[in-house]
Order: sequence, then structure tokens, then C-alpha cells
Amino acid sequence: MSLIISGCAAHAPLVRLDPTLRAPQCISRVRIFDGRSEQRSEPSDVTLAFGRIESIQPAAPTVDPACLDGEGKTLLPGLIDSHAHVGLGGGLPPWEPRLPDTARHLEMFLFSGVTSVLVASGSEELAEAMELEGSPHVFRASRVVTAKEGHPIPMYKSLLFWPLTSIFIPQGVIEVETDADVVPVITTELASGVDFIKVVYDSMPPGGPHLTQHQLERLIAEARQRGARVVVHAGSAQEAVEATEAGASLLMHVPWEDLLSDDDVRRIAATRVPLVTTRHVFGAIDEVAKGTLRLHPLERRLSDGAGDSFSQRPKDFAPPGFDATFEANLAIYDRNLGQNVKKLFDAGVTLLVGTDAGLPGVFQGASIHRELQTLVELGLPPVEVLRSATSTPARFLDPARHFGVIEPGAVADLLLVEGDPLQDIAATEHIVAAWKSGLRVERRP
Repeated sequence: MSLIISGCAAHAPLVRLDPTLRAPQCISRVRIFDGRSEQRSEPSDVTLAFGRIESIQPAAPTVDPACLDGEGKTLLPGLIDSHAHVGLGGGLPPWEPRLPDTARHLEMFLFSGVTSVLVASGSEELAEAMELEGSPHVFRASRVVTAKEGHPIPMYKSLLFWPLTSIFIPQGVIEVETDADVVPVITTELASGVDFIKVVYDSMPPGGPHLTQHQLERLIAEARQRGARVVVHAGSAQEAVEATEAGASLLMHVPWEDLLSDDDVRRIAATRVPLVTTRHVFGAIDEVAKGTLRLHPLERRLSDGAGDSFSQRPKDFAPPGFDATFEANLAIYDRNLGQNVKKLFDAGVTLLVGTDAGLPGVFQGASIHRELQTLVELGLPPVEVLRSATSTPARFLDPARHFGVIEPGAVADLLLVEGDPLQDIAATEHIVAAWKSGLRVERRP
């Protein structure tokens, strides 16, 4: 069933950045998680200037009234979401789709303390929105490189009616039908100035079109020859092993279709390729399908008034672009993914926190806090989870940029929260303030 996409009213901006970049700013008496250490610092005074952290000193005996008082709070690097989408999906119920609102989706990240994001499929609209005031730092992947009629094309065709399909599919997807398509595809995508090439090495729904292993290897080799990195969507254990051993720079998900064997984990670990967690996504979609999703306050603030609609699923609604088994398997996928995350973590595989934001129940920005919580529930230590959302992805995304940490000279992408997230990871949701490149983010009520 094709869905008619309703128009959306213009929104007031969610955030505004304080223009006083050149005026020094300071936070006093705050404890710091610097992105690397095992514990928070003693109370400290932090000064920002010209977009960077100027100094960190032991807290002075008296508080400068010009500074933000950080007593009882934690200052940590701005969070990084290593797998998100903007545009068509805003976390809203799939039976209430809206017109694309890329600018608002980007603002949702900054509102939630996410100062950098890897957008997993790019477009010209995204490139334009990245220049707007409310955008976080965006690392842009290419259009999705997929097999002829491969994922996500069936989903788009089920969700959109013609002529929208003729507009949105070419904007977001480029197809490989034969080996001869590989070089033109890589050439075209790199010419658009993207940071990564995004490849789907999976069939959704099961049995659908799928790139061959040879095509995957050629795509990766051609990109690497030109100095580009390839990020790969893989759903099964076998696909994950094949993609990492083919030279992918990053897997955009931990496998969910089946469980990783000990040998699979060993082979993935040997490649030293990091994987993005996306731990919460199938649990969220399952709750949406069953009408049991309960929004946290931050999610409700960003739900565009659709929070109550999650429990009002139309009787004849079917998930667009998926077969009849998809919903029945969601709980299985959720369990598989959780077990695979823990196996990979225990084996020392590098994990980057990412959410797949934009899918139903997975809101841009707000979803990263749920992701952190579900990872801790698996048994991962909060300090490791926070590293995987700050310093570790920063090193992967741009090791020369000096961000994702709190130290003198680092880019002042910062998040100030009430409490201690190393003791209670849910503290990251209690946002007091955020900064992007030293600019204070004004979060509109």
C-alpha cells in the first residue's frame, strides 16, 4: 500500500548558536569526562576561546560570576552519532509520514547534545542544510550504492507514490547492475565531495537483489585506490565477515540476522575494522509495531506532536518494503544484535555508537541516549560506552581534527549534563548546555 505523504508546517528553530565566538567563555567547578580517562576529574575551571578549549585549571576558591556554574555537573565531549539518516524519516510512525525536513532533523542532533554525526546516505539537500546555523558537524556518506532494485529501493517504492519515487530514489540511491558499473559509480559519487562511499551488502527483504562478493570487492578496491573509504551495511554474520575481509573501513551495523560464531568474531577482530552498534533500532521498531513504545521526555519534545500516534496503528498497515516475516522477526533480530554486540566487545573489536536515527521510534539526536543506555544494559561499562560515543569515533572520522576529547587545544564541542554519567548513563539526557566549536547552543523550549 502506497502512503500519501502529508505536508508539514514550518517549524520554529529548535536551536540557536550564540554568536559571541570571540568572547572567552568559561565553566567553573565542573567535573570532566575527557573522552579517554577512566573517571571524572576533580572540580575544574574550563575556559573556551576562538572555538577551542583554551585552558583547564583546578577550580578556583571563588566562582567568577561571568562563568557557568558546573557544580554537581559533568562536562563531556559532544556526543557523536556514527550512523544516522536525515530527510524522509524523523523517527515518526510509518503510518504518518511527512515531507522531508532535513534542516529540522539536523537541529534535533544539536538540541540533544550530538555535535557530530555520520549521515549514512547523502544528497544535495543535505549538503545545503549542513551550512545552516543549526547543523552539527556532518560527515557525509554518498548515495546508497546497491544492487539493481536492491535495498532501500523496495522500501521507497512502497512508501512513496509516483512521481515522488522518480525524485527521491535517484537522490538517495545509485545502482550497480554489472561489474562495468563499478568505476562510473565510484567516480560519480566521489565527484560530489562526500566523506565516505556507502554500500549495501544485504538483501532486504530476504531473497531480494544483492551485490555479488566480487562487486563489493571491486567497489572497495576502486574507492581505496582513489583515497576514499567505504562504509558497508551488512545484515548477516557471513556478510559482515566478507565485508570486513574485503577491506571495508566501517560496518554500519553489528549483524542482526543471525548470531556470530566464535570463528566469525575472530575473523572480524583480525581485520581491525570497527562496527557501529545500532543496538536499539530493532527493539524500537518492535515497540512501534506492537504499540508499546513509551517516549522519554527528550524524544517526546522532538516527536513533532506525533507521540500519541504510535499507539494508533491502522489495522491494515503493513511495513513498507518488507515481507510478511519482518515484524515477526523483530524480537529475534533485537536479541541477535544484542548478543553479537557483547561478543564483539568482549573480543576487543572497536565499536562506534550509532543509532540508525530516522527509522520509526528512533529520533535524530534523542535516540543516542537510548542507545547508550541499552549498551550499558548489555554489560558494557559506561566509561567504554561513552568513549565509543566521543573520542573513538572522532579518531575514525577525522584523526587530524582534534575533537571528541576535552583538553587544551581541542575543538570545543561540549555537552554539560546534571549528575555523573559514568555512574548513571541516563544522566546524559539531563542536558544543561552544549557547545559546537565554542558556540553556545541555545536550546529553544
